Amino acid sequence: MTLKWRTARGIQLEIRRVRPDDAKMLHWGFSQLSRETLYKRFFASVQQIPEELLRKVSHPDPARDHVLLAVRNDGFQEAPVGLARFHVSPAGKRCEFALIVGDRWQHQGIGCRLLDALVVEARRRGLQRIEGLVLADNPEMIRLAEAQGFAILDSDEGPTIRLMRLELGALGWSRRMRYKGMELFGRLPA
Repeated sequence: MTLKWRTARGIQLEIRRVRPDDAKMLHWGFSQLSRETLYKRFFASVQQIPEELLRKVSHPDPARDHVLLAVRNDGFQEAPVGLARFHVSPAGKRCEFALIVGDRWQHQGIGCRLLDALVVEARRRGLQRIEGLVLADNPEMIRLAEAQGFAILDSDEGPTIRLMRLELGALGWSRRMRYKGMELFGRLPA
């Protein structure tokens, strides 16, 4: 699955599955993120991304994980602009997602496209629910999730962290995404 499009500024981007040889590019991409962006993603002050996390992201377990990379491709070299992943729960009925977009690439629809692609894959796998955690003071991510049909709920993590939840069997969502899925991927999601 590869999705290509141009931003409003005419920059060619694509979303594709992550590959093992992306590890160095991912390491560089994470090093370019601001402290604020890293804090909003990891809920803590992070100086450097742990090697174990980079390994998990670049070498996902295909049965449990789905990892997508948004890249700028100038024809010679790729540069990361965003990353999204989900991990399927042990019971196999739901997944938890996480998403991050590089600082200079935010507010250009990349997060929306990444989240759309995760939801389409979760439905294709027959999952019933997709969830993610977000800081209560991250209005951009909350607006993005709400625009995609997610409910924003209190979490068990305390008052500073909210739960974004989308029931994948919801009719309003499935009708919208079936059309969108056909447009984005050239086929209907299973």
